[in-house]
Amino acid sequence: MRTLLIAATLCLFSAGALATEMYRWVNDDGVAQFGQNPPTDRAYERVQQRTAPPPGGQLRQPEVRPDADERQRQREQSAEDRRAADERKAKKEEECRELEQRLQTLLDNPRLRFTNDEGELEVMGEDVRQEMIAETRNNLETYCAD
Repeated sequence: MRTLLIAATLCLFSAGALATEMYRWVNDDGVAQFGQNPPTDRAYERVQQRTAPPPGGQLRQPEVRPDADERQRQREQSAEDRRAADERKAKKEEECRELEQRLQTLLDNPRLRFTNDEGELEVMGEDVRQEMIAETRNNLETYCAD
């Protein structure tokens, strides 16, 4: 019994070693033939053998999932990004309202006065007023147009 078990084990191991080379050729009828021994009377090609995939398909790397701390950090970061975006939007809206008020003031008041560097009140000339109107309109179009 022990001899039979040893013989069966050797047969199993040697079968794998013998099946490592396969050959392909075409017979007289044009049919492809395969075998472990190449034919002597015709051309043949050696066939590359691939090992069978493991049961259940190809081996894959396990999916790397972020741990709970990393997910929490990502949520906090995205909340912080949203807050910053909301603050930028609010600031832009406020600046646009100020530009609109400035334009309305420039359009409604042809005789504007301002304080110069010496602290004296000075009347704004029409050419300066028109330049400021054009600049304010340009800023509104550039930064506040949605």
